[in-house]
Amino acid sequence: MRSCIRAEMYKAFHNKAFFVSLAIGLTMAAADIVQNFIDMQGFPGPALSPGGYDGMSLFVNWIGLNAYTLGYKLLLFTWPLLAALPFGWSLFSENKSRYSNQIIARVGKSSYLLAKAAANFVAGGSVLFITVAADLLLNALVCPDCLPDVTLHVTAITSGYFLSEMYYTQPWLFCAIWSGVIFLWGGVTATVCLAAAQIFKHAAVVVIFPYVLYLVWTFAVSFISGLTEVTVELSPISLFSAAPYSANPAYVIFTEMAVIMLVSMAVLFICEKKHENI
Repeated sequence: MRSCIRAEMYKAFHNKAFFVSLAIGLTMAAADIVQNFIDMQGFPGPALSPGGYDGMSLFVNWIGLNAYTLGYKLLLFTWPLLAALPFGWSLFSENKSRYSNQIIARVGKSSYLLAKAAANFVAGGSVLFITVAADLLLNALVCPDCLPDVTLHVTAITSGYFLSEMYYTQPWLFCAIWSGVIFLWGGVTATVCLAAAQIFKHAAVVVIFPYVLYLVWTFAVSFISGLTEVTVELSPISLFSAAPYSANPAYVIFTEMAVIMLVSMAVLFICEKKHENI
């Protein structure tokens, strides 16, 4: 089992798709940093700004929550693709070539599938984590790390948001934890590709499927929210941000992650159990 996991991890982090996805993510982070730098150069100074330096704070302009830069918008609406691209196509590809049969003969089907799931999870999460962590550290060279003032309403984060009190008291720790949440979102999303590989017959569709699923989910919850009094954010795409338009309590974030992960793994193992050969 360990050797299988090591082999899958090596493949996940040593293929062109991983580096392409990471390069795209870092390009978005660079666009975010450049825009923040330009805005900072045009800042009139705390004496002329009602919010002082708070509006230019690192913890307001970080790509994990800033909501207005081009880099943020691109990342928000494409992150499921970035998570799926590094290794989401792997199971489909190995099934199609029958290469997976050789591995299963050595380690067993369950070990192979669990190793494949672990590699997908870590690769998908790592691309997003590296992107947002690099943005945070490099933006620290551009923006002051002012402690946000809750009375200025410079972000959407208020009572009811995940770790909202920590954001206004220990923002570095908040950003570190939220980077971990983003890693989990990337990992969970990448595992959706394992289920998609059992249904679709083209690698590109397998990689795109999580993004399409999340878009449909987003439109569905938007429609339902318009008819009901739902006051929390339910869209997986929006829950990537630390400051979506509606509250994002912990139970919503982690329940959705758990449901997506469990359903994906259930589809994977149920479908594979029906096949004599993978």
